[in-house]
Amino acid sequence: MPEIEKDVFEKYGRSYNTNQVIFHEGDSAEEMFIIQDGEIKITKVVKGTEKVLSYLKPGEFFGEMAVIDKEPRSANALASKDNTKLIAIHKDVFEAQIQRNPKIAMRILKKMSMRLRDANKQIEILMIKDNTSRVVMTLINLIEKNSEMVDGQNVLDFDFTLETIENTTGVHKDKAIEVIEKLEKARLVKINNTKLSISSKEDLEKFMTYLEMKERFGNT
Repeated sequence: MPEIEKDVFEKYGRSYNTNQVIFHEGDSAEEMFIIQDGEIKITKVVKGTEKVLSYLKPGEFFGEMAVIDKEPRSANALASKDNTKLIAIHKDVFEAQIQRNPKIAMRILKKMSMRLRDANKQIEILMIKDNTSRVVMTLINLIEKNSEMVDGQNVLDFDFTLETIENTTGVHKDKAIEVIEKLEKARLVKINNTKLSISSKEDLEKFMTYLEMKERFGNT
C-alpha cells in the first residue's frame, strides 16, 4: 500500500471481516464510505427475505444517498470478504468537498444514475416468469459488471454466479445449475471447475431474444 494510502487509512480507515455489518437499513446516516480493499454486499429485506442488490468492488463508494438526502439508510451494507478495508468520510467533510469540487458531484451523480439503471434491470428480471430467462438475463448483467476477459472468454466465478442468481432472482441454485447445464449443451457457456466461461455475450443476448419471442408467441 502506498504511503499516502496508509496515512489516509490510519486516519479514516476501518477493517471488516465477512458478514460484518457496516450499517443496517433504517439507520441514520453520518458517513459515506469508499472501498479500499475487499468487497461489500448491499442487501435489502423484502417480505421477510434478505435479497442481494449488488456487490461493490475496490474504488467504489456507497452510503452517499442517505448522507445527501438526510433520510435513513435504504439498505444494509455488509462486508462479503475478510479484511475488507473502507475509508469513512463524515457527512460534513463530504458536503464541504461537494461544494468545493464539482467533479466529485458529477461523479456521484453518474454513479447514482448507473445504480438507478441497475435497479431498473433488476425489476425487469424479477418480472420475468420463466427461470431460464431470469438466469440468462442475470448472466448478461454479470458479464457487463463482474466478468474478467481471459483468452477471449468472459469468465465469472461459478459459486458467485450461482449465489447472485439465487439472491437477486429467487431461482434456487439447483434450478440455476440445470439452466446453466442446458446452456452448456447449447455451447453458450462452459463450466470449468470453479469458473463459468462465456465466449459471446452477443450470443446470449440473441438467445434471450429467442426466449422472449417464444414466451410471447409460443402459444399462438
